[in-house]
Amino acid sequence: MGFFFDEEVDTAGKGERWTRVFGDMEVIVERAFVFGKPGPGGGLVIHLGGTKFLAVGRGFNVRFRSVRKEATFTGILAAAEKEVGEDGALRTLRVFNGDETRSGEFLIMPNDDPDYGGFPIAVTVPARTCIAEIEAYWVAEDEADR
Repeated sequence: MGFFFDEEVDTAGKGERWTRVFGDMEVIVERAFVFGKPGPGGGLVIHLGGTKFLAVGRGFNVRFRSVRKEATFTGILAAAEKEVGEDGALRTLRVFNGDETRSGEFLIMPNDDPDYGGFPIAVTVPARTCIAEIEAYWVAEDEADR
């Protein structure tokens, strides 16, 4: 799935969103979160099979929602920044934890020049390679517990 976000004129945001269902997962792509003025972005999310995806690009957030009716929660199980090795194969550069995935809620692929709006902490991972592999998951409660 390819997508783009033009330079935003209305700084309040328009809630632009791209969605696509792959297997049991709905992939939801939105403009990258920043504390200041949102910037442009674009990229690809490639379904690798099952609940694994490759995100490539800048200026977007990616999150997931299971389309299975019994699913009560969906999140990111694992995320890693990838880089292209000398042999042309993707290899893991960094493994992300809850700080980088907002406790498994979404992954930010920042734009070229994020506006932090004076906030002292950068929220720009994986900013170097713009490639991340993500594995989503979902859980279901017993029907009696819902």
